[in-house]
Amino acid sequence: MIKTVVIPKPELTPHEATILRRYLTESHLFSGSEWRALRRVVDKLAVCEVRFGARRYRFAQFYRAFINGSYAWPFLAELSELPDVEQDGLKLQARGARQIGEWLRLNGVQPGQIPHAEYLVAFCLYQWGAFARGHIFEVAIVRDMQQAGIEMTPHDPTRERFALYDLHLPDWGYGDVKPSGYFLDDLTADAPAADFYITRLYVPASRGYRRAVFVTPHTWDRLWGPGQRPPEVLVTSLAAIADRDRVVRVRIEHLTWIVVEYETWKDLVLQRQREE
Repeated sequence: MIKTVVIPKPELTPHEATILRRYLTESHLFSGSEWRALRRVVDKLAVCEVRFGARRYRFAQFYRAFINGSYAWPFLAELSELPDVEQDGLKLQARGARQIGEWLRLNGVQPGQIPHAEYLVAFCLYQWGAFARGHIFEVAIVRDMQQAGIEMTPHDPTRERFALYDLHLPDWGYGDVKPSGYFLDDLTADAPAADFYITRLYVPASRGYRRAVFVTPHTWDRLWGPGQRPPEVLVTSLAAIADRDRVVRVRIEHLTWIVVEYETWKDLVLQRQREE
């Protein structure tokens, strides 16, 4: 067995450590605020270190070298062949998580055996889950748009993992597909990188998700003109957006968006493409 030592610096607060341990045992009970807290803890863990054999790795480096490098490509290849990507993809994700957990255990990263091993286990499983869910949702969206007859150019994740954008639409520009609204937390520039983002918004009342498309005002104006922007509404959370009308204009932090319900957005895309 490879000698493994986890070096937890920066150190976690007791609350952060509890969030990580609960993630490994009862993540199905997490609230939205607890998932957001976990995301912040995982970001903090990325620069913690592990001595693995003769080398030291930051957690993010360890994940790229041993987890992503071994499990990502087989997952993407098998995912692309699944008939029901959303249902069967989750089973594929769970199988990968079990394999990763077993590999970590066999290589000495075992909670209870070495101090703070649960930190690295939680980091790897969280990153794996985010990777898998993102690609499951992306494949599902691309297939749905193709079945609707929308003309587009998607990137192929089995050939090009780290493309700048997930797809391109005539007139609309470049788009990204994100499995949750958390992508908004990563947009710190004055202008988003993509022209539109296809995502899911959690609806607490139904305990389900509603697909939505966040379109930049520049892209909307290019297609319909500034005079066709919907009225701006005040929202305090992403859940509040999900409960709104099919097309709304909202301001979140420093950015303004035209948010369109996904099925309505597909109709708008097809309308524009049929007019040309």
